[in-house]
Amino acid sequence: MPTVQQTVDEFSRLTGSTRTRVNQIARRLIDDGQLPKSAGKDIKEVNPADAMLLLFAIPLTDRIADAPRVSRAFADLPHQGQKSVLDPTQMAGKSGVRKIVMPSADRTAARLASVVGELLAPSSDQRCNQLNLSRDAHGQLSAEIKLQGPAGFETSVYFHRDGDVGALSQQTFTLTAEGFEALRDFLGGGRK
Repeated sequence: MPTVQQTVDEFSRLTGSTRTRVNQIARRLIDDGQLPKSAGKDIKEVNPADAMLLLFAIPLTDRIADAPRVSRAFADLPHQGQKSVLDPTQMAGKSGVRKIVMPSADRTAARLASVVGELLAPSSDQRCNQLNLSRDAHGQLSAEIKLQGPAGFETSVYFHRDGDVGALSQQTFTLTAEGFEALRDFLGGGRK
């Protein structure tokens, strides 16, 4: 598993943020107890759950001081439903829409961080096409995970607080399928 500094370097590249900014956000999360703190020769490693807290904070934190709050707010977003669709270019000969099962066994209690953590696990056979993080003009947060299923089926899984969705997104961040796979590889959960 990577160290905090290795994670800062990788996430700077992955998000397109400056290393200085990502380092400042990581420092805030360390001070808040969300990331492990190294001391001397005791260099701590970052697990996938820790890494996701940093990733959630980087793109949509305006003030560095707000990073711990933004990180936790995204991590705790509850599952609010899902919609499966079939790619129209692959509809010939297909009948009905098959659901893709969201990774979490208990979907009613699922939170964004736990679902993303399951998708990053080496045992996961789900392919994440996209992770979208958004904040609207009122500061409300939402997220969407697009999962690729068999034969052109795609499921969008939504996370937000009840009543929090409706305004147009003021800020968004998208992690593509390639970015998600790079993240899996970096965190040691790449496909075997």
